[in-house]
Amino acid sequence: MPELRERLIAKRPYGHRKTTTFVAALCHDGLTAPVVIDGATNGELFLAYLRQELVPTLQQGDIVVTANLAAHYGRRCA
Repeated sequence: MPELRERLIAKRPYGHRKTTTFVAALCHDGLTAPVVIDGATNGELFLAYLRQELVPTLQQGDIVVTANLAAHYGRRCA
């Protein structure tokens, strides 16, 4: 384990230096609707995640809170 403020030298994950995005919902009893996206997310991908992964897991009374990310601001995502 490197000391604090010491640069960590390691191999790149999966042999590439691209963005990998992990999206999931945190509930009182754990994670739900986890998805790994090979690349950055955008409004279109986030909307697909909402429709295909998250919405089917929601129950009446659930509240969805999102972070301050540009992909969350699409008109259809609200």
